[in-house]
Amino acid sequence: MRLLEGFEGYLQSDGYAGYDVLCKKQNIVRLGYWDHARRKFTDEKKRRTQTKNKNSTSKVAKFFIALRKTGKLYAVERDITSLTPACTLPIPA
Repeated sequence: MRLLEGFEGYLQSDGYAGYDVLCKKQNIVRLGYWDHARRKFTDEKKRRTQTKNKNSTSKVAKFFIALRKTGKLYAVERDITSLTPACTLPIPA
């Protein structure tokens, strides 16, 4: 609570529930990130490639789809890192 005392704006963090009350109290907008979710998909990819499944089908596994989509998000982030904001976004009530 002391760390963010008086802060208003956007807070990017993991899903730690300890921020919930603080964010509501101080008009802070929570932003998530994909690292933890993406790690589950990469772990599944490693697991699948290490075990040879005789019953595998030709369908594309869901973890490949998820990794492809998060890869596209990361590509957008790489492309915009040098940009500056054209305007300040309002904080939702």
